[in-house]
Amino acid sequence: MNFNRWALPVFVAVLTNMVACGGGGGGGGAEGASPVASLAGTAAVGAPLAGAEVTLKDANGKTLSVTADANGSFVFSDISGVVAPAMLKATGTAGGETYTLYSLASTLPDKGASGVVNVTPVTDGAVGQALGTLSPEDAFNSATAIKTIDLGKLAQVKTKLVEAVKEVLTALGNDASKVDLFATPFKADNTGLDKLLDLVTVQTLATATGSDIRLVDKSSGKALTLKATDTVVTPLPRPSDALVQLDTSTIKQLLVRFNGLTGSKADIQSEAMKDVIDPDFLAEGLNRTAFQKNLWVSETQNALNLKLLDYKIGACDASTKVCQGAATVQDTQGGKDTFPMPLKLGSDGKWRFYGDSSPFQFDLKPVLLADYAVSGGIGTIALSTSGVNLFVPIQAGLTSVSLSVSNDSGATWIKSFGLRTKAACRVNYLVLDDGNPTNCSNLQAVTDEQARVANEKIDQGLRKFKIEGTDADGKKLSFEAPSRLPLFTQASAQAALSRKKLGIDFSQWGGQSVAFTGKPDYVEFSVTSGAASGTSSWSDEAVAILEGSASVLAANALCKQAPPAPVNSPASPSCDQIYSVSTGSITRMFLSGRDPLGRGLWLTYRSSGSGGAPSIPSN
Repeated sequence: MNFNRWALPVFVAVLTNMVACGGGGGGGGAEGASPVASLAGTAAVGAPLAGAEVTLKDANGKTLSVTADANGSFVFSDISGVVAPAMLKATGTAGGETYTLYSLASTLPDKGASGVVNVTPVTDGAVGQALGTLSPEDAFNSATAIKTIDLGKLAQVKTKLVEAVKEVLTALGNDASKVDLFATPFKADNTGLDKLLDLVTVQTLATATGSDIRLVDKSSGKALTLKATDTVVTPLPRPSDALVQLDTSTIKQLLVRFNGLTGSKADIQSEAMKDVIDPDFLAEGLNRTAFQKNLWVSETQNALNLKLLDYKIGACDASTKVCQGAATVQDTQGGKDTFPMPLKLGSDGKWRFYGDSSPFQFDLKPVLLADYAVSGGIGTIALSTSGVNLFVPIQAGLTSVSLSVSNDSGATWIKSFGLRTKAACRVNYLVLDDGNPTNCSNLQAVTDEQARVANEKIDQGLRKFKIEGTDADGKKLSFEAPSRLPLFTQASAQAALSRKKLGIDFSQWGGQSVAFTGKPDYVEFSVTSGAASGTSSWSDEAVAILEGSASVLAANALCKQAPPAPVNSPASPSCDQIYSVSTGSITRMFLSGRDPLGRGLWLTYRSSGSGGAPSIPSN
């Protein structure tokens, strides 16, 4: 979606309502009934998976399902007949992202007792590595795999994980030797063990031989990758006392304050609303006054009609008392959106919206582009490019920018590439400044060696990037920040594609309907009907309307609802001519998604021999 995120009301930050877990309710039924065992836990990712669907499947295939509460807490009140080991699967949304995480109970409580098993990125990573080449999803769906899980290997992985975060656990007041990251209960108060997921990002990365567990100190950016073959672990650094003591529990008050000021134009423009925005707020060129003004987007509105749902904490800086993070907003129709929003703790103890300190709009992320030539029901990959996508929309006075990188925390800078406008490119974003007047891409390819060097510095917390430009008045604009996302190598790119499972049914190619797999964030397909052709684009929640199948019929219906500009031209074919249900055929599809780190996965499928570079969305 290419627009100013900060100029619309949906892009405002929220509170974090962090992980909650009780020890599980006692079993026992009515008086005189036989006591039963129960199992409780929390589904969380640094924010709770509120309302997550949690399913338990035991060694014999027996399944139970419950729904987590607003704090991510869940209870299986009666697990009679459940046989260990038992896998748990939790699917829910936090920070605007949908997660499916796995965990495992190696043993189960006796009758009349209650047990605890949490479902978090930590448990998901440990189970994934213990399973080897078998993914947690495939193991959970198998009729026999759960029974054969190597519990000894799982115990070894759990031990490695505790060793990796033992300095963090100690700083949080825990005895690392007594912490079980699967079964130790914790509450949603942003203190103690609950703060572990505030301070450390835990990610599972697929590899050719299984999976690695990547742990990142959010504050310093230093990263540690645990491989299945590792026997010696160097722990992540101990967080500073100031960082541990930074009170993020009061962020929830910002949620309440903002939601209470969206009922009328007067409230939105009030001094009270102004007080939820930091005086030094800056985001994509908008200061505090402009941001508050843009919250009111229409004179016909009677209210802002938005609700802040959750906030997932990212890196926090104890010296500036600024925390990065991602927020989720819901409108009155139930639609949800997510966006980054830093917060700052004021001297009065109140958290406020702070912005990202950027003087212009941009989006920078690592991307993999795979281009498939499709012929005779077979798709052959013609191009697989790993690179960096820099999306900078054309904005007033900004006609060119440059990206520079540093591998020594900003002591020295090396120009990576530049972007500018090109007359031949009819797009709304800056494109590569590469001397080719018809190249309208904003994706810069990187080699495996370039990625290796960059990733080494990223893991050491030394990599930074800087984007520079000049506005209409000749003023130099600059933004710099740490690089947190590792670049794709060919090996990691192929592993990410395999795990995400984005793809199409090649046997349907050239027909009126082509099925796609996985859960893409964006789908675009082109239809050719005789001499006419057209393209339909679907994104975000609209992808769900397709229900896993791009069709000419759906394209025709969409076109009639909102005809694209070329169709409105008197010289252009009509919707029915382009998207003819009887003769139209799909000749190109584009699917995009993200890997667990948030890096972009772009897949283009096109009829063999169509020629030309793949046409892809800007971001």
